[in-house]
Amino acid sequence: MKRRSFLIISLCAMVALMMVVFTGCGSKDDSSSDSGSGEQTEFQKAKASLDKNLKADEIDKDKCKGNSYGLILSSLGNEFWQTEREGAEAAAKAEAERQAAIKAEQDRIAAEQADAERQATLKAEQERIAAEQA
Repeated sequence: MKRRSFLIISLCAMVALMMVVFTGCGSKDDSSSDSGSGEQTEFQKAKASLDKNLKADEIDKDKCKGNSYGLILSSLGNEFWQTEREGAEAAAKAEAERQAAIKAEQDRIAAEQADAERQATLKAEQERIAAEQA
């Protein structure tokens, strides 16, 4: 009898625990409010604001230039973190070199365009002078 009552109590406790687990793991629509009053939480307001303001096609690439990023390593006593640091430094150096190459190419193209404009202006001026003399 004692064993049977222990089995029944254990079974009831297991069922109650399963109900709690399944209730906690259930999904809920993010757009609904917990309070039922229709008010949004601060998180939902911030998420909606980000969704509205940060669409991928609206990001201004010029505003993103010049950003810098940091890497915090927990310890350099471990070989893994030493390798992580070396990799981050190598990636930063490669990116700086890439940016410098892009800037040099942009400067070269701008100089060529300015030279072409000067040549066109000079030719137009020479033609105007030749037309006035004729």
